[in-house]
Amino acid sequence: MFMPTGVHKNALFWLVESCFCGRTGQFHHVEMAGLFPCRVQCASCVRLLKAAGTVVIGIVALASGAIGTDDYLIDVWTADNGLPSSAVTAIAQTPDGYLWIGTHNGLVRFDGVKFVNFEPRTTPELKHPRVYALFVDPHGTLWINTYDGSLTSWRQGVFRHEWQGWQGFQLVSMFPGSNQTVFAAFSGEALLRIGPVDVPGQWLLVNPPGKTTGMAWRQDNAGLLWYYTREGVLGQLVGTNFAGPLRMPGLEGNTVTCLTTDQAGNIWIGTDRAFGVWDGTKFIDRTPTNDEQPVAVTFMLCTGDGGCWVLGNGRLRKCMGQQWVTEIEGWGSYLGEYPAALHAFEDRQGGVWFCHYGHGIFHVRPDGELRRITSARGLPGDRVSCWLQDREGNFWVGVDRGGLVRLRERRFRVIGPAHGLPAQVVMTVCEDSDGAIWLGTGGGGLNQITGRTLSRFDLPDGASRAFVFSAHPDPTGRLWLSAGREDLRVFERGRFVSPGVQVHGIKAIFVDRHGQVWMGKNNGLACLSAGTLREFGPKEGLNRTAIRAIAEDKHGRIWIGGDDGILYQLDSIGEGRFMSNRPPDALPGEAIWSLLADEDDTIWVGTFRGGLLRFKSGQFKRYTSADGLPSDVICQILDDGRGNLWIGSDKGIFHVSKILLHKFDRGKGATLPCIGYGIDDGLPTMECTGGYQPSCWRARDGTLWFTTVKGAVSLRPDDVPFNRVTPSVVIEEVLLDGRTVKDARHAAVPQHTARAARGEVNLGRAEQNVLCIPSGRHRIEFHYTAPSFVSPHRMRFRYRLDGFDCDWVDAGDRRVAEYGNLPPGQYLFCVTACNNSGVWNKPGTSLVLKVIPRFWETLWFRILAGLVSAAGLVGTARAVAVRRLRRKLMMLERDRAVERERARIAKDIHDELGAGLTQIMLQSALAQRTAQADVPVHLRQIAERARELIRQMDEIVWAVNPRNDTLESLATYISKYAQEYLSTAGIRCRFDLPESLPAHAFSAEVRHNLFLATKEALHNVVKHAHASEVKLKMALQPGLITLTITDNGRGFGETGPGSEGTHDRFAPGQGIKNMEKRLESIGGACVVRSQPGHGTTVEMIVPIDNRPAAQKCD
Repeated sequence: MFMPTGVHKNALFWLVESCFCGRTGQFHHVEMAGLFPCRVQCASCVRLLKAAGTVVIGIVALASGAIGTDDYLIDVWTADNGLPSSAVTAIAQTPDGYLWIGTHNGLVRFDGVKFVNFEPRTTPELKHPRVYALFVDPHGTLWINTYDGSLTSWRQGVFRHEWQGWQGFQLVSMFPGSNQTVFAAFSGEALLRIGPVDVPGQWLLVNPPGKTTGMAWRQDNAGLLWYYTREGVLGQLVGTNFAGPLRMPGLEGNTVTCLTTDQAGNIWIGTDRAFGVWDGTKFIDRTPTNDEQPVAVTFMLCTGDGGCWVLGNGRLRKCMGQQWVTEIEGWGSYLGEYPAALHAFEDRQGGVWFCHYGHGIFHVRPDGELRRITSARGLPGDRVSCWLQDREGNFWVGVDRGGLVRLRERRFRVIGPAHGLPAQVVMTVCEDSDGAIWLGTGGGGLNQITGRTLSRFDLPDGASRAFVFSAHPDPTGRLWLSAGREDLRVFERGRFVSPGVQVHGIKAIFVDRHGQVWMGKNNGLACLSAGTLREFGPKEGLNRTAIRAIAEDKHGRIWIGGDDGILYQLDSIGEGRFMSNRPPDALPGEAIWSLLADEDDTIWVGTFRGGLLRFKSGQFKRYTSADGLPSDVICQILDDGRGNLWIGSDKGIFHVSKILLHKFDRGKGATLPCIGYGIDDGLPTMECTGGYQPSCWRARDGTLWFTTVKGAVSLRPDDVPFNRVTPSVVIEEVLLDGRTVKDARHAAVPQHTARAARGEVNLGRAEQNVLCIPSGRHRIEFHYTAPSFVSPHRMRFRYRLDGFDCDWVDAGDRRVAEYGNLPPGQYLFCVTACNNSGVWNKPGTSLVLKVIPRFWETLWFRILAGLVSAAGLVGTARAVAVRRLRRKLMMLERDRAVERERARIAKDIHDELGAGLTQIMLQSALAQRTAQADVPVHLRQIAERARELIRQMDEIVWAVNPRNDTLESLATYISKYAQEYLSTAGIRCRFDLPESLPAHAFSAEVRHNLFLATKEALHNVVKHAHASEVKLKMALQPGLITLTITDNGRGFGETGPGSEGTHDRFAPGQGIKNMEKRLESIGGACVVRSQPGHGTTVEMIVPIDNRPAAQKCD
């Protein structure tokens, strides 16, 4: 037996059951009042009723709350979701879109995604964590009244402690003025703030006359403040003075019980006998005359249509003029013992919300229908403390210990197990000629919805009788089904009848305009026409594949699609030939799941994993998730008749305008402007069912039906709201290497005040709005958001850093932008967002960012470095050129030195060897001509001369050999020569040489001339000095070498070379002149010092090259 679920305790219902009698083959009806049978027409069915699971058809008249009465989506946030406390006391919304929530444990800012908590430890301006009340003035300032009685303001991201009260000082109203703001306290005081809102003001506390509590305040259209007290006294606040009590001319009653204003700002009061409106001089009685009088007024609310809701005499009624027009029945029982805990609000749609601290919410819709929302209907508690409608139309309430609650009217109607549907998965949906909706389920049989009644029908036999895959009505009222094991079935007039033919494996059923039944099978297509079944296969141009989608265009042509991904077209049934159209970019395994024939001859094709295809004029156009579709699995396609395609997918239901699709095809827009809906919007699941047809249906009243894996979903396109509110974009903070630089909202500027261009940034605001950070290897994070509360997770963002990014970066729903290692300079970070309906905030917001360069990154340093670099380059080029020139000169000098050396060698060979050889030749000839006795003398002379030539040849070879181009070689050779030469002459020789000689380089020319000069000096010593001892000393100085030769001979006087006794030793052309010439030729000098009888000293000074010999050779 199929039992109803969710039936209200006061609801009366009938359960009508029908049984299929196997004995008679008929359906028998059983009527039951409550759960007790009153009439049974078949004894066999009575026995069947006693066995569980034998009822095949169940009809349930669903009570209130089953179908069509679950009208609100309720979302709750508590301490488990980020609130500091689940006791919510106040709600307000600032112009930047943020929702502010006051709780028992702090103030909270909410953007739809995350909570940001403010409490005294983090915000010292808040003196107490418990929030009493929140107000927003016309300038966008948020005013916070906390438990200790203090008042704190929040303006442009800055908290300021404004006034310190006392514990229990609770503000109930705020009345802003041009130069004065009045805060009214529950205890009767008026707190006045005098001065503009953007500067610190002066505060004045005005005490009411007498002792009173529980004052209520209103402001009329002239700016005058009215109040009444709990004692029923009416008064006014004029300037800074209380005036009252006031009389009530023109109105019955002695005690004021209610005070309110209408849309025009007129003052209304209620008394213990009547209610009326102030006309400037007196009260005009507006008490209706079409019912009881007098009326003891407890509560009043004036509405935008000119009416007034009045709670009086225990009845809640609405009056227009002086007539009662509406009454809410049973209101007194709803309020219980505390009617004073009632607050009323009118929403922008004209509905009225009555919120009670103890009895939940009462919503009177604009059409006058009352809906009550309590803890029994999903509200987390019945003690409602505050109410707000945000700018997007969402309703918010705070519940004591119940958290923050968002209420939205349900736009998607769901039929699932919670509403009486016997199965969760719905496979097919259609509407018959009588307007009834039929649902085929996976395990719950065939179900019919008529009004608020849900009926179930199961197949009479088989284990799979509860499975219905496809259902399609024909014009005669019959319902053609694929049921059981995907077999063809017919349901007619409440019973299953034989179809007359057997067809198996049916995936899709479609009845065309001629009444022919087309059936897509797992291996082809079949058509039943006038009782004749025709099969279509390869012979007719159709592949053997599963056919899952069938459609008929306005010309009567049949279009089919299946698992092979080919779109087939049947031109004429008589010919029975199919033309195939394969998408050129089809993917392997891309099946066609849905088809829609449009009025403009377009065929819309929904594919499995291939996105949406448009086929027109023989050409395919593909749209995928890369173009902006939420999914590439398209299960269902419907046209709403208003130019929009509604599409069911595995990622929710979405719709897209066909006009915008055409614009996208022409290159207008980077992505498709799809508007999607998901679980946040009331869908039971994101996954629609597909693979069988029909799985969606457009009813005659315009309602669109979709099947999902968790029930059927219906919607009226006109009822689905389009979010036209442009989202406010806020840059919340900037992080540098993970640390907050500052609250970026202080420096953020709207883009219409900061113009940015490529490479150029116009600040548009003062310098203090520039966010400066140091240069270096840093990671910069811009955290931004766009407060939205319809579908915050479907917000999309784009950002760009002018001066760095070339184009906008599509961030999707990500709310942070990261950059690293920005070079010094000035940038403009711009960010924009679009809401769930695709409405973009085109100006967005921006933030000027300045990366401060280090001193070596500054312009002056770069200029200086450039100049230095340029000078360095010039200097380097000049040095290179000079070096090359010097190298060339050195090469030339080396060549000249080589030439000179060759000339010297030639000269030496000519002078020394040539002369010696000539002498030997002459002596040899002379020896031949002389007597025999003189031959030995000549031979001895020849031998001596040959030895002399060998020594000279050795000197030449030593001078030429580059291996001897060192100081050590020079010292060794000179020492050896002096020792041998002087020892032959019988003169003792002493040496004073350094223990270690540096490897200084000496050219052959230098060595040769120094050696010859030394040889000349030793020759003079041997020949003229008559010395017995010679001292040879070598000393090194920086850049110089000094070779000193000292003898102990007879010396010479200062008379010079021409004096007596010295003529032979230093004759002109010899001696000092020879040495001086040789040393001058190598850049040196020769100094001779002598005294008669004290010997002679010869100093030869030669410059040396400090480079090592090897380097000089290189």
